[in-house]
Amino acid sequence: MKGRDKELVAALAIAGRAGLIVLALGVADFIHGIVTAPAGTVHLRFAGLAAGLLMLFGGLGILALVRWLALLAAAVQLGGMLSSLFVVPAGLTLTQIRLYPLAYTAGCVPWLFSVAIALVAAVSLSHPQLLAARARAGRSVHSARIPLALGALLAIGAAVSGYRVLNGEAAQKARRAVAEKLGPGYQYYTQSLSTTIGKPAKTSALVQAWNEHEVRNVPVQWQEQVESQ
Repeated sequence: MKGRDKELVAALAIAGRAGLIVLALGVADFIHGIVTAPAGTVHLRFAGLAAGLLMLFGGLGILALVRWLALLAAAVQLGGMLSSLFVVPAGLTLTQIRLYPLAYTAGCVPWLFSVAIALVAAVSLSHPQLLAARARAGRSVHSARIPLALGALLAIGAAVSGYRVLNGEAAQKARRAVAEKLGPGYQYYTQSLSTTIGKPAKTSALVQAWNEHEVRNVPVQWQEQVESQ
């Protein structure tokens, strides 16, 4: 029993050391969200803080749950990044990187925090010592394939849905409205689209117009016409 206790303590120590890293990333992510939030808004990002604390103080059951969620989150984040390559025009992305490298990098920071937190948690909690300790305790060791596959499916589903919405009729209407203002000297991409349900319904969109020299973000709004009875 004493040998097993030592093995359990050693396994939990692995999770604790990684938990300190995740907690530090979570604190940095939390502060970054507050500092960079637009005026009048608050961005509170608790995922890293919660994961780090659970890794520091949780038992084998809690650690297994955090591992499963971390694997899922890592697959979603990395899959989403790859899927975005098929949704966002490559020319727009390359132009943003070329013209505004610092702004583009700054925009990627929240994603980098999320990926780092998920990967550190997922890899550390998949350590053979931790998995062996769970098996010795008579608990099932869950395969990483299910959360990874589910995360990949969620990322693909989000990409397909986003592509359909951002290339649908409303998105094309937003692009045409901006093109009428700015002319043929730009290429156009609808970055976001939302509709407020009401009478009448109101649609808001953000269209990005770009050429070799600049990228412009142009907001568009319109109300759906109500047919008279």
